[in-house]
Amino acid sequence: MLKIYGWNAMLEIMQINSTHIDFYNYMGRVFGSRFIEKQVGLKVYDDANKQWVIALQDNILVGFCSLQANTVSDCFVYPNYRNKGIFNSMLDSLLKDASYRAVCTKMSVTAFLNRGFILTKQTKNFFFVERKNA
Repeated sequence: MLKIYGWNAMLEIMQINSTHIDFYNYMGRVFGSRFIEKQVGLKVYDDANKQWVIALQDNILVGFCSLQANTVSDCFVYPNYRNKGIFNSMLDSLLKDASYRAVCTKMSVTAFLNRGFILTKQTKNFFFVERKNA
């Protein structure tokens, strides 16, 4: 768990999966949320083989990203918490020295490009990026 002190309160960045005892306490309201689905551009599922990085402020979920088979997806930060470095903190915690792919939106593609990812494909709503042997 990474703790960051700053802009308003303590922010915790935590790696978690669906077997963690508090997983559904933190992530339960995410699954099936039409608001999040619209923001992310797809439904967010609690697949058993996904690893998650979540951002908590005062023990309340403020953002999350998932990693499955070296592909980053399901990235989201609640609107009131955007532009405070939370997404960048989650990415830094998630990405280690390995090759990764990501499916991202216009809102998040710059954060990936700034970390050495290269744009490989673009559709109307999504950007596909890759980083090899960081």
